[in-house]
Formats: sequence, structure tokens, C-alpha cells
Amino acid sequence: MNEFNPETILKEKNITIKKAAEMMGKSEQFIRIGLRNNRLPFRNSS
Repeated sequence: MNEFNPETILKEKNITIKKAAEMMGKSEQFIRIGLRNNRLPFRNSS
């Protein structure tokens, strides 16, 4: 598993579900369901 630098990640406008799952130690499905149900602490940039 790759190590992620939080400073680099914060500068990115978007990250993939795969990358978010790896960073959080969760499955991609966990991220998808959490996003769909507004249960994750991610901001919508739109």
C-alpha cells in the first residue's frame, strides 16, 4: 500500500474512490455508500 502525504492530498481538487478507500483503510463500497448517504466528512466542491 502506498503512503499518502496529507499535505499533497489536501491540495488535490478531487481524489478517486480507490484512493480515499486506501487512505481510510476501508473498502471502495464503504466510501460509495458513505458518499451517497452523506455520512463522510467530505466537502462537496460544487
